[in-house]
Amino acid sequence: MDLTDIEASSYILCDNQGRLDQLKTHIEAVTNLASADEKAVIFLDCEGRDLGRIDGKLGLVQLGIESKIYLIDVIAFPKAIAIVKEILEDPVLEKIVWDGRSDYAELWHGHGIDLNPVIDLQLVQVYRLCGGSPGPKGFIALMGMSTAFSRLNFRERICIDLDRLTTGLPTCRAAG
Repeated sequence: MDLTDIEASSYILCDNQGRLDQLKTHIEAVTNLASADEKAVIFLDCEGRDLGRIDGKLGLVQLGIESKIYLIDVIAFPKAIAIVKEILEDPVLEKIVWDGRSDYAELWHGHGIDLNPVIDLQLVQVYRLCGGSPGPKGFIALMGMSTAFSRLNFRERICIDLDRLTTGLPTCRAAG
């Protein structure tokens, strides 16, 4: 098995009930391991046309759970949106996004999904860079994920990479 096979085996296309059942089973296993002090973590991204805008159309919901990535095709299998709603509204699951503004808008306005709890890593990055204070004109500049990552120093990048490999959550433990 080469790297391509390993990568391909971590992606699961959910375009039928059997694959959605597989996703639900995985979610149940993850939430059963969560404690009162530590929520289960999933990563979320949405794709579609003009997400969050009038006449926008959700096409694909991507959920990263542990080492698996579920690609939920809501166009091919519209019944999937009910399962997506159940997962994204689960208070035990902490949803991690990067710049989730359009995703939030589409999920709420287009499908009545109240995404909660959620951590937007772009906002965490902005807070970290500005120390929680707005800029001189009262605004805070947003940046893309690749730009934010490229501005990290080498030690922070290594720490994030190590954390991603061990926990799946891109945070950095305090250096000793």
